[in-house]
Amino acid sequence: MSPVPVLLIMIATFHATIAHIWAGRVLLQLPVYWLAAFVGVVIIHASGLALSSALPAPATVHLIETSIGAWIGLFLAIRFTKQSA
Repeated sequence: MSPVPVLLIMIATFHATIAHIWAGRVLLQLPVYWLAAFVGVVIIHASGLALSSALPAPATVHLIETSIGAWIGLFLAIRFTKQSA
């Protein structure tokens, strides 16, 4: 079995957790953040975006690029799940 799906899930989970600690208000936002991060990670990985061959890419998963994709999805999710005070 390829380690790629496991790495993608781990990257999405890590960034969704950080985003929830930073901007989350209720526990129901965590699955939304995880889904947004996962979609961002998968889109970047599937597109094959690579900024540089010198950046880390274990199992052909470009860590920096997929992390950027996760945060793009997370910023959108944070913006749309923001509760008014």
